[in-house]
Amino acid sequence: MDGAIVGFTWAVVIAIFITLFGGTYVGWKDIQVWSASKSGQAVLAEAEYSRKVRSEEARAKQEAAELEGQAELTRAEYAARANEELSAGLGGSENYLRYMFIRMLEETGEAGNIIYIPTEGGMPILEAGRATQ
Repeated sequence: MDGAIVGFTWAVVIAIFITLFGGTYVGWKDIQVWSASKSGQAVLAEAEYSRKVRSEEARAKQEAAELEGQAELTRAEYAARANEELSAGLGGSENYLRYMFIRMLEETGEAGNIIYIPTEGGMPILEAGRATQ
């Protein structure tokens, strides 16, 4: 009887061994499939996030360009209004141009330079006598 018990014990041990390692092999394949699935989902999520980031950056650039354009138009409108009021205050566009010419000479001229101021005839005052000779 002892031999039958030992044989039965070995049969049980071998059955347990096959059950454990056979089940582990099947479980390992399931884990590999699950891992590959999760890896694919992670790649897809990263691609979607990158696309959203690029879209938001493009939208921000578009909004910034629109706001900068509006600011430029506003500056141009105020500059036009200021030029109109200054021209009207000086008595017309010709006097306004003369005023702007003098301002340009003030800004670019250095001390000791001769500044020619245009007159109604377009001749500088300092050279008017030379034109008649």
